[in-house]
Amino acid sequence: HKTGLKELEVLKKLNDADPDDKYHCLRLFRHFFHKQ
Repeated sequence: HKTGLKELEVLKKLNDADPDDKYHCLRLFRHFFHKQ
């Protein structure tokens, strides 16, 4: 669970750093929590 949250944090930082998608990073559109 903590690893997944860390991955979300990293993806959000990547998406925020490249708003125009110049570097073709993985885009994060949505996320969900499974069995909290």
